[in-house]
Amino acid sequence: MKELIDSFRVANKRKPLPVYERLSYVAMSHVVELNNGYHDTTLSLYSWPNPVVGTTLLIYKNDIDVLGSLYKPQEVANINTPGYEMIHMHVERDSYCSGRCAFNYFVNKPMYRDMMLENRYGRWARMGLWIREFTSSVWYIKE
Repeated sequence: MKELIDSFRVANKRKPLPVYERLSYVAMSHVVELNNGYHDTTLSLYSWPNPVVGTTLLIYKNDIDVLGSLYKPQEVANINTPGYEMIHMHVERDSYCSGRCAFNYFVNKPMYRDMMLENRYGRWARMGLWIREFTSSVWYIKE
């Protein structure tokens, strides 16, 4: 998936981003939590309701403000800068999510497309990503 995101960025006159291992740990933590069934379907995928991870953030689907998830990199991996997450999950769990599947979802969703291209968000410095089974997560940070 990183290669697809980097190719998309380069095609749109943006530089590829290095992967930050600690930020990938944040992505992995969220993906594992969602895949293990800790996700309440009345909640947004940005929610982190699992006390096992050590953090709780409940965002309901009809809430527009998902800014609370900005601080998950600090809480989960002691990264002292806000992060922005792109998340995709096969809720039906009838098929696995591939890098191509997640990328196609991200590139076709305006908010995520803007995030990949740094529109409205400023310049990213690093990214972290994780994909497993039904779910993929990509995080960006500025520092």
